Amino acid sequence: MVTTTRRKPKIKTYKSLDDDRCLTYVQKAYIEEGKHGQTSRHFFYKLLGYKAIEFTSHKNSSKNAYAYVCRLLVKARESGKLPWSAVIDPGRRYYGDYSTDLKSYAKTKMGAYISLDPWRGQPQKVEIWVEKEAMAALVRTIVSRTGMKGLDDLRVPVCINKGYGSVTVIKDAAERYGTGKGWTLLYIGDFDPSGLDIDRALRDGLRKYGARPNIERVALTQEDTISLIPMAGLSLKKSDSRYKQFVELYGLEQQGYEIDSLPVHLLRKKLIQKLSLYMDFDAFKKLNELEDAISEQLAKKLDGVLNGTVKRLLKKGVPDSTLSLEEQLRYLLPEDEVAKIASIIVEADSFYDDEDDFEDEDEDEDSDEEDYDEDEDE
Repeated sequence: MVTTTRRKPKIKTYKSLDDDRCLTYVQKAYIEEGKHGQTSRHFFYKLLGYKAIEFTSHKNSSKNAYAYVCRLLVKARESGKLPWSAVIDPGRRYYGDYSTDLKSYAKTKMGAYISLDPWRGQPQKVEIWVEKEAMAALVRTIVSRTGMKGLDDLRVPVCINKGYGSVTVIKDAAERYGTGKGWTLLYIGDFDPSGLDIDRALRDGLRKYGARPNIERVALTQEDTISLIPMAGLSLKKSDSRYKQFVELYGLEQQGYEIDSLPVHLLRKKLIQKLSLYMDFDAFKKLNELEDAISEQLAKKLDGVLNGTVKRLLKKGVPDSTLSLEEQLRYLLPEDEVAKIASIIVEADSFYDDEDDFEDEDEDEDSDEEDYDEDEDE
C-alpha cells in the first residue's frame, strides 16, 4: 500500500490586498514617480505606504512581502500593465562588443554631438556619491532627465561607494580632487548607524590623501524620515559598534531607514535643489546652446563628405583590403541587406547612385574649395 504525505498548507506571513488591487497600486506608484524606472525596493516601499501590503509578527514577514512584490512586478510587466522599463536592475549587467554597419556608422558620426567640459564655466565641480549600486542608475536618470528647459542633462558624475568605499576608489577620487578646493560631493545613503558613518569615513579617507572637498548629505536625513511610514523602518542592531552614537544623536525612538524608502519624486526635488546651489544653470544653458550650434555646423559639413565616401566604398569596396567586394559587403551592409549582395554587385549602378553622381559631387566639393580660397584672398 502506497502512502502519501500531505503537505502542510503554506502560511502567509504578511498581509496584502488581492493581486488586482495591488497591481493597481503598482501602476499608481509608477505614474506618481513620473514614469521613471525604479528598483523593486522602491515599489515595495510605495506599496507599504499605500497599505497594500503589511507585515505580521512572523520573523520572515518583511522578506516574504518583498518577494511577493517582486513576483507582482513580473506579473505586471508580462501582462502589459507596466512597461518593462518601469523596473530597473542595475546590479546585473551585460558585457558585449558593440558592432555596426557602414551606413549606421556614418549616420552616427554625422549626428555626433560635441560635448564640451561644462565645469569650466561653473563655480564648483560637483559629483554625486551613492551608498548603493542599485541607486546609481536612478540618480543618473534624475540628473540626466531633469525635465527643465535647456537643462535636460546636467551631466553630473555619479560615483558608487557600495558601503564603505575601498582604498582604490578613495585614492582615485582624491587624485581627481587635488586639494579638494572648488569641489562639492553630494552624498545619498541610508539613515542608520552604518549608513551615517559612511559620510565620516569618506571624508577621513579623502583627507588622508590630501583632498578636502565640501561633502554634503542630500538624503536620507532625519528630517526625511518624518514623512516615512514607521512600518518601513529598520530594526537597529544594538551590537553595531555605531549604535550607541546613533542613539545619542537621535534618541532611542528614532528608526533607521533605507534610502530606497524615500519616494523618487522627493529625492529628485531634493537633489535638483541642492545642485542649484552649486551650479550656475544659466551658464550651463549657454554652453548647451554653443554645443548645439557647433554640432549643427559640423553635421552639415560631414553630411556630404561621409555620404559620398560611404557610397564609393559600398560600390567599389575598400582598395587596400584583401577581402573581395562580396566579402566586404557582408560586413559593411546593414544586416537586412546582406541577402542582396549578389544583386548589388551585378546591378551596382542601379542599386546605388550612378558614377555621374559621384563626379558631380566631386565637382561640388572642388567649387566649395574655390569659394573658400576666394574668401581667404579677400
